[in-house]
Amino acid sequence: MNDKLAAIVITRHRAAAAIFSGTQLHYVENRVLSSAPPKAANTLLAFIGWLMEEFKMEAVVLQVGEVSPETHTGQMIDMVESSLKERSISLWRVRKTDLLDAYAHPRLANQKQLRLVATSIWPHLIDTQAHPLELDAATLGLYMQTERLLHS
Repeated sequence: MNDKLAAIVITRHRAAAAIFSGTQLHYVENRVLSSAPPKAANTLLAFIGWLMEEFKMEAVVLQVGEVSPETHTGQMIDMVESSLKERSISLWRVRKTDLLDAYAHPRLANQKQLRLVATSIWPHLIDTQAHPLELDAATLGLYMQTERLLHS
């Protein structure tokens, strides 16, 4: 198993990434995306390219939800997937509901509860005033790395 993973969460106006080496969180970062689709696409692709070059990722997990492919966010996710496939990067997609199920029993009710779990796992992210989307990326990455370990 390649133990380096980038976990990426994309919303309409922001993208966040968490870089993992094994189950250890190595780095978190986010980028603000323009409301103009071409500028947002350029920023997002540059961010993904920088992550791949800087951290030499061979695997990526994207958080996907009930986003229609016709929406701006859906188009951005599709664009990132295409870019990663062109680079021969292993790609997984995880639904937000899977994360809510995985981090507690009974399942967490919402993203706010999941972020509280994230801050208990990585309290230093509170000190650095991490953007909530960075917390989302971190929980996504830990979930995926754990799944990979359990299924290898």
